Amino acid sequence: MKTRIRRQMHAFQGRIERRLERENKNSADDGRPVLRGTGAMYEIASRVRATVAGGVALIQRMVQAIGLEREIDERVELLKIHQPYYESDHVTNMA
Repeated sequence: MKTRIRRQMHAFQGRIERRLERENKNSADDGRPVLRGTGAMYEIASRVRATVAGGVALIQRMVQAIGLEREIDERVELLKIHQPYYESDHVTNMA
């Protein structure tokens, strides 16, 4: 590998490490996932039959009720920094 490229890669790695250190120091993490599924209300209207996003909060509640959120956070490693999101937030969002 050329010396110039090696220096650039070392500099990039240093920037990433400094950013991660800074983020960890400034963490406002309360230890809980951001997507908590609270406060959702369901209504039945006379004219509207369904909405495309109606089941998201329901699925989030189910995930919490069965403890899947905790299991995902313990077993899956996706993120280096949990600010503010956790692995369970990303996995349940995609599901």
